[in-house]
Amino acid sequence: MRHLPAVCSVRCVSIVSLMVVCALAAAVCAAAPPAASQPAVRADAVDLDAACEALLDEQSPDYDAMYKMALRCNGQDRPDLTARLADRVLGARPGHAGARALLRAASLRLAAAQRRPASQPSGRTDSVLPAGLLGPKAINRIRLAEFMVDDMADRPRVRISSPVLDEFVQELQRSPSMTPENLERFRRSGNDDKLRWIIKVLDGRYADRIDMTSDPANIATFRQKIWPILSRSCASPACHGGPDGGSLRFILPATNGAVGMTNFYVASRCESDDGSLIDRRQPEASLLLQYGLDSQAASLKHPVPVPPIFAGKDDAKYRIVLEWIRGLRTPAPDYGITEGMWRQWPGAEPASADSAGN
Repeated sequence: MRHLPAVCSVRCVSIVSLMVVCALAAAVCAAAPPAASQPAVRADAVDLDAACEALLDEQSPDYDAMYKMALRCNGQDRPDLTARLADRVLGARPGHAGARALLRAASLRLAAAQRRPASQPSGRTDSVLPAGLLGPKAINRIRLAEFMVDDMADRPRVRISSPVLDEFVQELQRSPSMTPENLERFRRSGNDDKLRWIIKVLDGRYADRIDMTSDPANIATFRQKIWPILSRSCASPACHGGPDGGSLRFILPATNGAVGMTNFYVASRCESDDGSLIDRRQPEASLLLQYGLDSQAASLKHPVPVPPIFAGKDDAKYRIVLEWIRGLRTPAPDYGITEGMWRQWPGAEPASADSAGN
């Protein structure tokens, strides 16, 4: 029995430390009344709001404790408290990378939860909520449609079967403008240059019989340069990469070709009342750029406040995205994606029964 007071004291300290962060436990216990006068507190009844307010109201703030509490609030799905604490830490320590990351994630989650209906994509016949992953036929169509025929530096890998080549040669021979020299030049050219001839002469009639087995330049740039910017901002799990993304939803993680192409398709089809996420006719009006700027610099402001993606129009990331949009085909091609060209992926609605073979 003589050990009982020590046991009670340990339990008391444990309970109090659950009410606040570990960094404040010593200070709280020092000021606490004797164990016998403390009310019983269950661990699952800790008031996060009161604990956060206590930290924020301190005359001599403990910013390490604030950051720890911000981590805890983030883990308990309280982006409102996370944002307040992280913002206070950044006010005192502008270089605190952890607090900056927490603030961005919390702000994006708050923005997603409050997104107004007018910001939801509309006006497209294609949904920007992917039904799954694009299948091989859809991916091939997008690659062919985004191929820059007149850009001789665009050199994707192309596979053209002998029957397709034979049929095309027969069509060329029937054309009065096709000279023997041009026909010979066609026969000697590589498959990517043969494809340029076929597209110019037949305008896509052979699209589903020609396989483009690697990405054309603009899609390769999306994967290598644009997606890394998106995935750390509006396509993050806290925003349009997660369940709170509204009717614009990217697929995460983008670990393979089908996922990357599906995300390209989603981005290219997204429209709202404010405009297009990717505006090929007026690239600087693209919502990807406008919503990514600070509200003071943007002509079109994000419906709710979110941390800017770009430091300004001179930001290297802004210039990368702008130049990429300027280089896309204009107007936006009609890919001809149909319901049967989707494949099921975990977490999506089941794809149609005929999608597996496409």
